[in-house]
Amino acid sequence: SSEAEEEMCLICTETIEIYAIGPCNHAVCHKCSLRLRELYQQRSCYLCKMDQPLVIFTYNGSRTFQSFGEREWAKRDESMGIAFEYPEMYQDAKALLRFNCPDLGCDAIANSWGALAKHTRSVHQLLLCEICTKNKKVFPHEHTLFTRKALASHYAGSDGQEVARSGFRGHPLCAFCGQRFYEDEALYVHCRDRHEQCHLCVREVGANKAPWYESYSTLSQHFERDHYVCRDPGCLERKFVVFSSDIDLTAHQV
Repeated sequence: SSEAEEEMCLICTETIEIYAIGPCNHAVCHKCSLRLRELYQQRSCYLCKMDQPLVIFTYNGSRTFQSFGEREWAKRDESMGIAFEYPEMYQDAKALLRFNCPDLGCDAIANSWGALAKHTRSVHQLLLCEICTKNKKVFPHEHTLFTRKALASHYAGSDGQEVARSGFRGHPLCAFCGQRFYEDEALYVHCRDRHEQCHLCVREVGANKAPWYESYSTLSQHFERDHYVCRDPGCLERKFVVFSSDIDLTAHQV
């Protein structure tokens, strides 16, 4: 069973056909290595975090990185930081990165995301999720194709099967802009940069529970309604000079 364990990729748990071996000699499958290096721009070992300026793609999982001589490489791609034992490994890696149509029965290859989206729409009457294609770290052919109705469910997170399968709950919506984001963190960054949150409420209930306001003018209405605002012209101009109690306001004015 130890042999079987060695042949299983520790990242995706698939059987390894082509090994990716770095200087630390921890091996993963070539697809996971390529995904980490090209899609995540991560050039360190998944297991020990050792820097991997170069990895070797090989069929022989029992060899060490150090045992390979440069003459044994059929191809070395400097931009990927990968040396390939055989030419077909290089071709396979290049093929994974192309804009291949996700439809299993289709061999079409586009030259951009826009061209691929146009192809799937016109030939298959199916749509790609533009938010996923910009953010999800999967190869082009691994993306999901949707009908118009299914894409709407995907955006809203109302596809029960998708939620059960992957835990995906939709692309969160900014209630002010009507724009959707890949995940909650991206929505938070947008709200932090474009909208306003009351610092007093954040202190009281936390950033996750404190409501957002579209602009400072709507936030200032909240200040007037629920907190104690300093009326000094300089403080009004400076903004955010507001207190949670009358005592704090008085102390500030003194």
